[in-house]
Amino acid sequence: LDFERKRLLAAGFPADCRVETCGPGREGVNRWAGANRRLAGPVLLVGLAGALVDRYEIGDVVIADAVLAAGGKRIETTWSIDDPGARRGAITSTTRSVTSRPAKGSLRAVTGATIVDQESQAFAEAGRELGWRFGIVRGIGDTLDNPLPPGCDKWVDHHGRALLTQVAASLLREPSLLGRMRQIKRSGELAMDNLAEVLERL
Repeated sequence: LDFERKRLLAAGFPADCRVETCGPGREGVNRWAGANRRLAGPVLLVGLAGALVDRYEIGDVVIADAVLAAGGKRIETTWSIDDPGARRGAITSTTRSVTSRPAKGSLRAVTGATIVDQESQAFAEAGRELGWRFGIVRGIGDTLDNPLPPGCDKWVDHHGRALLTQVAASLLREPSLLGRMRQIKRSGELAMDNLAEVLERL
């Protein structure tokens, strides 16, 4: 997302790396991969993810060793990376944000993954097909007990930019969301700042 990219750059992520926004979900990844088929260097998918297990807290950084999907499908990352400030885990992807603890528990039971996003499966499939050396590193922005609110997927466009009209419409329907939005922003900033530190070392 655009917010994620801007936060990485503000945190001083190295200037010799390209930091780009693909946009949310499979569509965003496939569009970006199609325009970047021939990449010589390693490629990292980075940004925020949700926790599917209790052991992760807001701001934790997780290096994903593999992408897991329902039915036992598993795609290993091809860039073996490690960092003392990061946790390890497996990631799965969904088509929309997972907005309740029971839904997260079900996803954990079906896939075996420890974190969730909307892009990793498409990214790993593209990386395998195109022969990239690739990895996935995510910062925890929401936990089991603090899931994202329903409808938050509508707050960004297909390029990953904030849709202020949709945010305002959500607030008009549910003014109590304001406090939750502020919390989401703080959590995202913490996770991205921690992620930037890990990426600097990598």
